This record gives sequence, C-alpha cells and structure tokens, in this order.
Amino acid sequence: MPEKNGIRNYKRIPVKLEAGITADSSEYTGFIENVSEHGLSFITFSDAGIIAFLPGAKLGLKFKPFDDKIELDCEIKWVEINKNSPSDLVYTIAVEIQDPPKDYKKFFKTLK
Repeated sequence: MPEKNGIRNYKRIPVKLEAGITADSSEYTGFIENVSEHGLSFITFSDAGIIAFLPGAKLGLKFKPFDDKIELDCEIKWVEINKNSPSDLVYTIAVEIQDPPKDYKKFFKTLK
C-alpha cells in the first residue's frame, strides 16, 4: 500500500486470476491483476456506478488459485474509475488484506 509519499511498502507481483468480491451485500466478478504480501489490485466492470467502492469500505474477496478457494477480508485503499466503452465502467480497486490468512501467505510464497 502507498505510504504518505506515494511509494509502495510492498513489491507487487503481476498475476491474472479470476476472483469475486462482495461489497455492501452485492457480488461482483472480475480479476486480480497484482498481489503483494498485504494487498492486491482487483478489476471489475459495470454498466452502472457502484457506490460501495469507497476508500475505507470493507469487502470480501474470493479466488481459487489452485484446488482450494482463498477467502480474504479486505479494506479498500483507493479506487480508479475509467470509462472503457460506451456502456462499461472499469473499476480498479486497491485493497489492503486484513490479517492475511495462512492459505494466502502460502499462495504468495509460490509466486516469489
């Protein structure tokens, strides 16, 4: 996650993993574009504005990198919204993983 001066604390590793998030009781699909020890970047698409994606908001994230599903509790750090086409908005969401579980730590070690 960025420090006050905009420098990241943790090295990011590029990935492309299908994932789903739950925010404000709604589910969204997309993909993880990079990961670090304590955070990741998730991208999703929508044809409508999503007010649940606000910095500080909590969300759940699930993905299946191998045989077992990994579930994470996260906090949104920042959101970038880009208009991809006339009908879709592209949300890039940077999250901090709250107390990364052992299965996530194990997965992350396989990427180093």
